[in-house]
Amino acid sequence: MAPGWEVAGPARHYYLDSAEHLPRPEGVEEIELTEAIRSSLRALTEPGEWREAGLDAASAAAFAVMDEAGPVAVAALGGFRDTQADVRVLVRPDSRGHGFGYAVAAAAARHAVENEGIARWRCLESNLGSLALARRLGFHWWCSQIAAGP
Repeated sequence: MAPGWEVAGPARHYYLDSAEHLPRPEGVEEIELTEAIRSSLRALTEPGEWREAGLDAASAAAFAVMDEAGPVAVAALGGFRDTQADVRVLVRPDSRGHGFGYAVAAAAARHAVENEGIARWRCLESNLGSLALARRLGFHWWCSQIAAGP
């Protein structure tokens, strides 16, 4: 391997092309993913988890569950080929396991399918929570990959 390069993965890629089965959960709102929201979540999250969530690169529609302390869970869409269909999700560490990730991810996936015709889910194979969430949302496994780069 070239000096300074790192290996990432393996990662799994999932796709969804129908949103009929996805709920429209109460308590989820469409938001602008501001730097303040990103910063508040980044401060509560391990660097590897933050990278895995991919919210720095999310640039399209975003959905959140909020409480008095700020964002509990956020899902946002980022670029995938010529679409904004890559679903990126992060749940505040103290709020995991309560269905908030499912709620915001369902809203983002529905938006992607309805507006782009497809939603993509990508996560490391070691991220068991994300793998389970993709399956629960009805995403279909497509492939696994390993990437290398500087």
